[in-house]
Amino acid sequence: MEARVDPSDYYDLLPPNLHRTGDIWKHLPNFDLVSPRPTSGLVVTPACDLAQRKVETVTFLPILTISEYLNSSGFFFELWLEATVTLQKLGLTHLVIPPERFELPLVEELDLALTTARQIAVQDPQKSSHVARLAAYTDYVRKRQTNALSSLTDVGKVFIGNNFDKLLKRLTTNGYKADIHFLPCDGKPRESSAVPEHSVVLFRYASSIPVCLLDIAQVSTQPQWNEGATRIFQGMEGLMPHFRVCPIRLATVKDDFLSDLLSRYVGMQIRLGSRDFTDETIEHVVRQLKEE
Repeated sequence: MEARVDPSDYYDLLPPNLHRTGDIWKHLPNFDLVSPRPTSGLVVTPACDLAQRKVETVTFLPILTISEYLNSSGFFFELWLEATVTLQKLGLTHLVIPPERFELPLVEELDLALTTARQIAVQDPQKSSHVARLAAYTDYVRKRQTNALSSLTDVGKVFIGNNFDKLLKRLTTNGYKADIHFLPCDGKPRESSAVPEHSVVLFRYASSIPVCLLDIAQVSTQPQWNEGATRIFQGMEGLMPHFRVCPIRLATVKDDFLSDLLSRYVGMQIRLGSRDFTDETIEHVVRQLKEE
């Protein structure tokens, strides 16, 4: 039986006062790309560049809690697939226009489908579970229109059977998608925690900021940060609105686990891929194979 991985195995929770690959900083900007508020971020700038001061910027990847990720556009399509099955079982697919992959359907169409589904359930009570899932999905879409978040429990209500449990297992073992990486919570009190909840690192949202800002942040308190704002951001005034709170480094991912994260990150970036065959071409190839 494999030993359980504890936060002490995964993180250096007392990082030294120097920049390292794998550092986790709290209160870093994501420039409203993944969240309306600052998030934590994980540094991916090569260690040698940081140690020898070869770079003027630090590149980092934003970190979202699992709950935040399940409410992001990166998860919309997964939920739509579940909702599609529910609509099919109710015979109501014609009432909702399928959304683009990273978008949501119109809530007005879902409301109409839900009203119709409830009428169906009156005549056929066995379809009540389908109605409940459709109601959960409609509530999710309505909340996202107002930037409200659905809880993990509420998101799970959209899924059929144990599909949600299976998905969470794939997510925590990095078997779900190639562009995210799981980080376990570090077990520290929230106010001093680098990863207060189970989270994911987003590979597609890398950002860079001047390393001098983090140099100053690591020796500053919040009052000092506020008082020195004019000096700190001289020549970089456009960044000031994104740094209202002083960044703080709270942990570093240890090498054993960092190497896997970085190899997956680099692998995603260098994957060139190619255009898919058209349906017509695929059918032509299948016919040729059958004729052989």
